[in-house]
Amino acid sequence: MILPPTKLYLREVEGKGMGVFASDAIVKGEVIEICHIYFLNPLINDNLSAHGWGFPKGDEKPNKTFIAFGFGSVYNHCDDNNIDWECDGKTMKFFATRSINANEECCVKYHERYWQHHGVENKI
Repeated sequence: MILPPTKLYLREVEGKGMGVFASDAIVKGEVIEICHIYFLNPLINDNLSAHGWGFPKGDEKPNKTFIAFGFGSVYNHCDDNNIDWECDGKTMKFFATRSINANEECCVKYHERYWQHHGVENKI
């Protein structure tokens, strides 16, 4: 099942690019979006894989990389993230890890592998 976002909107964030924001209050545990995903072929989509998500989640060296449609590839990073995600291999589900106020940015915590791949020491 795909669940398009109904409480989210996009807005430019200084120093980060585009970001995802709550248009209404979101409660802890609420599913905010379920996205269709597409697994990348590393031989063809090498440039895209730097912007993808690892599967399975949390693996230092995931065996697959995917991109998420909808707002799934727009969420910015924050060490004190207010959303998290899970993937069943067909869809990616984003949910609130705490209450989120209207007009607050919805951020996920990127895996350390992302920062190493991009050679970034200081995260935004």
